Amino acid sequence: MFADIERQDRSTCTGAASILLARHSLKRSAGRFVHWALRTTRTCVTGGRTDYIALSPPFLTRQVVLDRRTGRKATFHVRDESDYCTLENTFLEEDYRLARLARGAEIAERYDRIVKSGRTPLIVDCGANIGLTAAYFSDKFPLARIVAIEPNDANLALARINCRSARVEFRHAGIASECKRGRMVDPGLGNDAFRVAPDPTGGLDLISVDSILQQPDLADCEPLIIKVDIEGFEDELYSKNFGWIERFPLLIMELHDWLLPGRANSRNFLKAIAGLDRDFVFVAGNVFSFANRLPVS
Repeated sequence: MFADIERQDRSTCTGAASILLARHSLKRSAGRFVHWALRTTRTCVTGGRTDYIALSPPFLTRQVVLDRRTGRKATFHVRDESDYCTLENTFLEEDYRLARLARGAEIAERYDRIVKSGRTPLIVDCGANIGLTAAYFSDKFPLARIVAIEPNDANLALARINCRSARVEFRHAGIASECKRGRMVDPGLGNDAFRVAPDPTGGLDLISVDSILQQPDLADCEPLIIKVDIEGFEDELYSKNFGWIERFPLLIMELHDWLLPGRANSRNFLKAIAGLDRDFVFVAGNVFSFANRLPVS
């Protein structure tokens, strides 16, 4: 995924060199700049806690990220504060970093074992947003196939610019407990907060995890990781047909009770995993659920 900047197509994202500063208060933008400068300096001096550094200041829509392990760079495009926060969380803070978890090495070993067996590790990204999570996992697991699901047209268009790996398949859809029709809902909270709702007359496909696993072109794949960040629709996703959970050695889940107070939105998820032999680790706003008995390769 990460390549020299010169290989990136700079013309495909309108306004790629524009400045975000005018969209926010000077004070807020200055604070972000100071935070970026201090974090970058700390990482360079101390080695930091993550593998990535943003070489671009936070008010540019064209963000260059350096992989400190390899020295390679990637260019990502962001439109506003919401997109930049997604970049920050995914790469600069590494919210999905497995190396910091006691059982992270098991997932790396599982990945290697699948590859050595001649099969392909499968990662499913439910709620792909602007493609940064897919790019992150593609960088960490370069031989994996990734299926990334995103319901918003504009996010999906940018995702395909931000992550161009041939091993990543983006699908314009929402994820649900079964295949049906739905519609997208915009609560007005930013590019990372679009929701979906069932609607028999809607224009959006809602697909199930089982339907992804049954794709003929994924027949040689073995599930490795599934990440679910679907802005509260997890209530419906885990309402039924959740046997697929046990097929994934690692489930990464963001819960949204904080966003939808008083609705017990996490109830179905907690019921779905309560009877399973899995660990439950809560880090950086995400649940990391590791299978204690991995499926036989």
